[in-house]
Amino acid sequence: MRIIHLADIHYGINRHSRMDARESLPEITLLCEDYLSRVVKYAVDNDADFFLICGDVFHSSNPTTTLMKRFAKILKPLIDKGIQIIMIAGNHDLPKHEARSSPVDLFSTIAEIFAEGAKTFINTASEKPEHVELESKRGEKARFYLLPYVHPMKAVKVFEKGEEKAQMNSESIRKIWEDVITEQIGRFVTRGAKLGKADASILCCHLTTSNAVMGELDLLVSAFDEALPISVLQKDSFDYVALGHAHRHQVVNHYPPAVYSGSIHHVSFNEEGEEKGFIDLTIENGETTWKFIKLDVREYTTIRVDAVGSNNPSDDIIREIEKIRSQDVRRIAGAVIRLIVKIEAESLKYVNYDRIYGSLKDASFCLKPDFEIVGEEKQDLSIPEELGPIQALREYLESKKLDKEEVNAILTLGEEIIREVEERG
Repeated sequence: MRIIHLADIHYGINRHSRMDARESLPEITLLCEDYLSRVVKYAVDNDADFFLICGDVFHSSNPTTTLMKRFAKILKPLIDKGIQIIMIAGNHDLPKHEARSSPVDLFSTIAEIFAEGAKTFINTASEKPEHVELESKRGEKARFYLLPYVHPMKAVKVFEKGEEKAQMNSESIRKIWEDVITEQIGRFVTRGAKLGKADASILCCHLTTSNAVMGELDLLVSAFDEALPISVLQKDSFDYVALGHAHRHQVVNHYPPAVYSGSIHHVSFNEEGEEKGFIDLTIENGETTWKFIKLDVREYTTIRVDAVGSNNPSDDIIREIEKIRSQDVRRIAGAVIRLIVKIEAESLKYVNYDRIYGSLKDASFCLKPDFEIVGEEKQDLSIPEELGPIQALREYLESKKLDKEEVNAILTLGEEIIREVEERG
């Protein structure tokens, strides 16, 4: 059987993007639709059995109806081709209030809108872990264990359903979260043993493993940034562990393969230079093989220029831009550009912004140049682009020498505020 594994679409993100006047949507939304459509086309062209999205389907837990309709339209060719869709919720998909539904769940309740009488259907998990038994086009039994994102504080609530009260400190919360996840995976293993052997058993998670390399948006999730020991995933019961949450494609375990597909596009300079794509997975007669399929996506490019002592800093900047363009045009054309210029204060008046931006007219988006003033000693209050808001807040609080528990409490509140701002676009 053939499975397409992807994650971290972040559909609806509005970052480093101009508005498209024709569609009245951010250009990054249209790019994201293009990237996802390419993955869907690959699945259709290669007659896949399942299309698996491991969390952060949307960037907000409350996407507009316009986005929901457009997203459904992109997925429709899968349903028409008999390819079953499985989705789990990531941190960005989950509402702050438990009474509200995740947009991921909506697709399983309105699956009939895709095609009348369709034999295939959509399976999702957001509020709690799920286990589904499905059949491939050839009648093979596929077993999917779905573990959506679990916030550390939700793990505490699960723990406190017993009589014991949790101690609210970072180490206690970390241990509770780890125990809750470990116990759930253990229940999956036990359930699989009772049900008997399937032709393919896939564990699907949205979480951080202890050996994963994480990025800016990955760390925005939680002030506590919990990580699961990789040993918890090393179970013979699974043929493959499909992971989402880390935006960098990486293999964190070999037997069974535990793989982050990575995000399907760049979302920050922290991901500059990373390849983006998805996984083409095949499980046949107990043998698991997979390959990473690279997508050609919008690049992020940092251009560093030393204009110290220059009589014409604009020429220096444009020269460096053209040098990079000649090496790889994709790093300029259609890219997000960040200029970091080392310069003397008295030379700033010679910077010609019109010429600089004119040389970047084929770029997708240009940040305001960041000038590093030589010889100027002052406190830098700016937040580097590659540093996320939660990380910036963390560094500030740590510089104030606050108690660790105070830092975690403030970060938790900060996370809620930042997520609310993100959701408002």
